[in-house]
Amino acid sequence: MALGNNGFNVIGALFLSQFRLGFIVFGIFTFVGVLIATLIVHEPSNLSETSTKKKEKFSLKNVKLIFPSWQIGRDYYLALIGKMFQGVGNFAITGYILYIMTDFLHRGNQTQSSIQLINMIMLIFGILMGLVAGPLSDKFKVLKLPVGLSTILLAIAALSLFFLRNNTGIILYALAAGLGMGLWNALIIY
Repeated sequence: MALGNNGFNVIGALFLSQFRLGFIVFGIFTFVGVLIATLIVHEPSNLSETSTKKKEKFSLKNVKLIFPSWQIGRDYYLALIGKMFQGVGNFAITGYILYIMTDFLHRGNQTQSSIQLINMIMLIFGILMGLVAGPLSDKFKVLKLPVGLSTILLAIAALSLFFLRNNTGIILYALAAGLGMGLWNALIIY
């Protein structure tokens, strides 16, 4: 995730002044990536299989069987809501970082270098946290506290961009968001 979210943003920032070339290059990356994924997966066809199940009518009762009540699935629903808010908060910034740099922070010709710096720091910390956080979490048998810490780090990152609006805010954002997302990804996936 760190490589895809941050590594390609570093490369993409190189094409800010030549966006048409960027579309072509990333189109080729996508095409080659799909081909590689298709060759690796080798999923067999299921066209010859026949379904013996009888189709059931849609009803609210069947939906209740799939999703547990709040009393049973409380932790799941809280994790789902937390992950949703954290993802929306983080990707709202990383997805609009170009506009944040140009329209909100008024970086001008420093936009490309700022985006590359942010994503390089986030890439490094994302990979480091992936190597460290999962094993440490397992060793000390703690999960909720580091996940909560990752969310707090992402909040600090967003607030630093909003309040500081300078190089210090940009670097603080990159460090806190890199640590927060790296920690989150390492613990949720691990």
